[in-house]
Amino acid sequence: MSKLDNLIKQINKDYKEEIAFNGNDAALMKYELVPFSSPRINYMMYGGLPMGRMIEFAGAERSGKTTTALDMAKNCQIKFRKEFEESKEPDKVLRKVCFVDAENTFDVEWATKLGVNVEDLILIKPQEQYAEQIFDIMKAVVETGEVGLIVLDSVAQLVSKQASEGDMEQKTYGGIAMSLTKFCNIVVPLLGKYNCMCIMINQVREDLSNPYNQFITPGGRGFKHNCSVRLMFQQGDFLDVNYKKLNRGCENPAGNLVNVRIEKSKVCRSDRRLGFYTLNYLQGIDYINDMIDVLLQMGYIIQNGSYFTLCDIETGEILMDNDGKEMKVQGKTNLYKLFKEDQEFYENYTKNISYN
Repeated sequence: MSKLDNLIKQINKDYKEEIAFNGNDAALMKYELVPFSSPRINYMMYGGLPMGRMIEFAGAERSGKTTTALDMAKNCQIKFRKEFEESKEPDKVLRKVCFVDAENTFDVEWATKLGVNVEDLILIKPQEQYAEQIFDIMKAVVETGEVGLIVLDSVAQLVSKQASEGDMEQKTYGGIAMSLTKFCNIVVPLLGKYNCMCIMINQVREDLSNPYNQFITPGGRGFKHNCSVRLMFQQGDFLDVNYKKLNRGCENPAGNLVNVRIEKSKVCRSDRRLGFYTLNYLQGIDYINDMIDVLLQMGYIIQNGSYFTLCDIETGEILMDNDGKEMKVQGKTNLYKLFKEDQEFYENYTKNISYN
């Protein structure tokens, strides 16, 4: 064994943690991905969001930030439950999802509609706590090692200790940037250690000092540097019940598109920077409508006029029906019905899709 190998071994022994690796060992340390419910966003992000990382969701009001975070909470709960049931370890603990509701706007009905198991959710609703205290609570939650996802809604709502203890007329500088940067510097390594994802929901503010950059997000630059993924959300077109686009002045939309832009990604290529998903106000995220769009984009469904021909995802050959004819469907509405009504066919058809 070389001197360097002995040193690596000694470093891990001294700090009682595996912090030094040989290149071959480090290459095996791949991060897990948790998918979104929308295949469109999974396609954009090459599969989903990574565990063990800091992530920012930013955007204006009604842009879909909290809805997307709740969707990720649902999928994390499914993942953690499956891991727990399949584990053979006697001391295995079911990991939880923690939601820190600093805005005090958590909607139980909407979260349930999106599929979140609210009874299995750890909900923290700060009252008069300032930012530093909330960060201490979040750090303690991560250090338990029993939480796989923690969501903060939202960064812009937090008030620093300095601003909290001063009067209304007192000017403060920097906001929560210093405490947030310190929190990130401490917690980001802990997220990797305990394989916990942290989603920080943020808002946008007008940047009056820069005529070329209309909007800015609170929290400072240190926070942005600590995030592995930064997604910017924007409310898209309104939709009717058949998902046709409506004008902005419509009275009763059935849903809307949620536009998503990758501002930063250190876990996947950024060649798919723009995407969107379909939000139905009664059903939540319409994964079937989004899946049809992805299948069309990937070439697994071929559109010829109003007809849609289905191809085998593994071989690329055109699927045949029971009569030996090409499997064709006329109209996107009928194609949607096929996937919606025959859930078994939908799951079998889409299970082998790779977003890479």
